[in-house]
Amino acid sequence: MEAKPLQPTTADNLRRALNFGFTTVRHLGSLTVWPSDVDIRKEIENGILVGPRLKVSLNGVASRRSLGVKGPKALRAVIDRMIAGGADWVKVFGDIGWDDPPVYSVEELTAIVDEAHSKGIKVAMHSIGPEDNHRAISCRVDSIEHGIEIRDEDLRRMHETGIFLVPTLLVLKYVMDMPGWQDHATWVKEYDLGISTFQRALNRE
Repeated sequence: MEAKPLQPTTADNLRRALNFGFTTVRHLGSLTVWPSDVDIRKEIENGILVGPRLKVSLNGVASRRSLGVKGPKALRAVIDRMIAGGADWVKVFGDIGWDDPPVYSVEELTAIVDEAHSKGIKVAMHSIGPEDNHRAISCRVDSIEHGIEIRDEDLRRMHETGIFLVPTLLVLKYVMDMPGWQDHATWVKEYDLGISTFQRALNRE
């Protein structure tokens, strides 16, 4: 994908984030990718832009569906290409919506995590439902993004193996409270489940 020019709001947001005290942030993919996120990271490192240190993941549109390919061997090749392109993290999308089945088989997800970890790169997993979260945790990803519904036994495994949960509850509440938003009942359900999962996660010993 072609790099897009840096928007003035991007530079302003970077400066504001640093002023609020964030010295390092993860940027886990947007429409501004391959290689502009890497370029922005380098400009911060070289003092051209003022902002927190960036840890970036190179994700294109195809990344939302099996990274554009299927099968352990092909997925390993995509991970290698991302890392060669300068990715600090690999982000993969599991179930995109509440009713979606998991995108990856256990074998595929194991290959993704193993390939990234073998090169010292961590893996973040966008996952919503209990089965997708279970696969991500069993395959030892490094962070669960959203994790709306996670079973107790999987929360216990997260605690034991050091997997981070990024619950994004404020995002869910923001969308849930938008007037006239479609599928309002679904968002309310996801928010309630997200709160429950977060509270149970806090109670892990």
